[in-house]
Amino acid sequence: MLALAALTLAACGGDSTGPGAEAVEGDLFTLQTVNGSALPARFEPADVPGEIDDALITGATMAFLGAGRVDVSEDYVTPNGLTDEYAYRATFIQSGTRVLIYSYGTDFPPDTGVVSGNTLTVRAQFYRETEADRYVLAMIYRRN
Repeated sequence: MLALAALTLAACGGDSTGPGAEAVEGDLFTLQTVNGSALPARFEPADVPGEIDDALITGATMAFLGAGRVDVSEDYVTPNGLTDEYAYRATFIQSGTRVLIYSYGTDFPPDTGVVSGNTLTVRAQFYRETEADRYVLAMIYRRN
């Protein structure tokens, strides 16, 4: 059910930060806001009809591991009180302050992130069935 709405995070490489950039590799980031709203927050835009429109995201983490791997964990609660956790491994490439995160492999465009200090701002793409059926959320993570 919620698996179709996973964060799109999985790239082909590792960390190649430039001068002055703060590497994400080896760090854990925790979700703080979704589209400017504190958690719990709507998972989908209100104008997108679907089976999980009323689900709330209650938390998420991204653990940036070595060799360009990132472990993602997302927690949800439905209107009837059911909770669900969706966890998966993706890949990432960092270049300077920009972080590309691929969840659906290279068949889909990556999520794009920008790291600044202890903040990682991710434009996360969500898909229902195809690349044509997508929407984007701004997700702010804080380095732990």
